Amino acid sequence: MKRIFALLLVLVISVCLFSACGEDNPAEEKESENYGKIIYVSVDGNDANAGTKESPLATINGAVKMIADIKASSGLPEGGIKVEFASGRYRVTETIDFTSENSGEEDKPVVFAEAEGATVIFDGGVKLNNEDFKPVTDEAF
Repeated sequence: MKRIFALLLVLVISVCLFSACGEDNPAEEKESENYGKIIYVSVDGNDANAGTKESPLATINGAVKMIADIKASSGLPEGGIKVEFASGRYRVTETIDFTSENSGEEDKPVVFAEAEGATVIFDGGVKLNNEDFKPVTDEAF
C-alpha cells in the first residue's frame, strides 16, 4: 500500500511539474510590451534612418549610437528601450563599445533582442577568397 501511495504521489508531482513548464509567463510577455521605445534594425536598413519599423537602422553600432543620443538629449524613456533585430546576417566590422552612455537604468532597461521568429547572426569574421592566395615564390620566405 505504501508503494502504491508513493508511486501515485510521484505521478501527481510529475504531472504538476510538466504542466507548469508548458505555461506561458504572462509577466514576461507584459514586460516585453512595456518598452518606452523600440529601435528597429534590419540588414536592409540604413544607419541614417530613424530606427522605426518602416525606416530601420542597419547595424548594432547605429543602434548603440542612437541610444546614446536619446539618453543625452532627453534621457531614457519610461520602460526603457528595446533594440529589435530583423532576420539576417549582420556584418560587424568595428568594435561595439557599450558604455554608460548607452546602457540602461534600473527601471529603464536597454535590451537587444531578435524580432519574434527571427534568426539573427552577428558575423565579425573576414571573408577570404581562395583566388586571393598564391603560392610563395620568394625563396627568402
